[in-house]
Amino acid sequence: MKRLRLAAILALAAAASGPAGGTDLVASPLAGATWRIAAIDGKPVEARRGDGAEPAVPQFAFGWRSYGGNAGCNALGGLYAQVGDRLYTLPGPQTAMACGSPHGDQEDAANAILSASPIVARDGATVRLSGGGHAMELVRIGPAPANADPPTAWQGAALSGQSFAIEVVDGVRTEGMRLWKNPPRLRFGEGDVTMALDCPKPAKGVFTQSSEHLHAAVLEPTCAEPRDRALAAILGADPRIVSGPNGELLLASARGWAILWNERRDRPK
Repeated sequence: MKRLRLAAILALAAAASGPAGGTDLVASPLAGATWRIAAIDGKPVEARRGDGAEPAVPQFAFGWRSYGGNAGCNALGGLYAQVGDRLYTLPGPQTAMACGSPHGDQEDAANAILSASPIVARDGATVRLSGGGHAMELVRIGPAPANADPPTAWQGAALSGQSFAIEVVDGVRTEGMRLWKNPPRLRFGEGDVTMALDCPKPAKGVFTQSSEHLHAAVLEPTCAEPRDRALAAILGADPRIVSGPNGELLLASARGWAILWNERRDRPK
């Protein structure tokens, strides 16, 4: 069975070595809208006041591949992809104001939710995100801002010829950032892919890319290390690809998610 799948994807790889001109993006129900945070863990949220200005409404705006907003204090945001009923995120830098209670508690809970691949449940104009031991209720208040990323064709570079340091697999951080000179890595050739993570020997397979998705057949990991098996499962489940401006890459599938960094770009600070 494994050989049949390998042969089929080799044929695909020969036919397509890079992303298509269009997009096969499947939008999240959150996409294209601004959502006010109505409650976290069943409690109404409070906006933070400062310098006499009007308080910022705790809310998040979602484009088609990125999000941004606040939970009452600092600015939060990053990349995201929804697969099925799970929301996977690659959080970006955030501001670093000190936040007392309840604003700091709200922010901690929101960060925990967004970092835990929460379950998304929509009921009309209301969405509930549940994960990381918390739940957040969102209410749609309008469209996303004009500068939110639109549902246009995927703008990322083809994966062929790229090498990525593996930073996170299913929420578990690797040594990918600390061992920057020789990190765990995922290397894409011209239709072939090599995964070097925790096993002594790398696993090899083949792949093709169709716009927003990676279609890969990675051979069985060469040992029983759980992160190798988890990443192989993610790659084998046709993950969504979300590419950021600084070399970051989010892979999200029904089998989990991974966060990678392009080794040709500067190490993130």
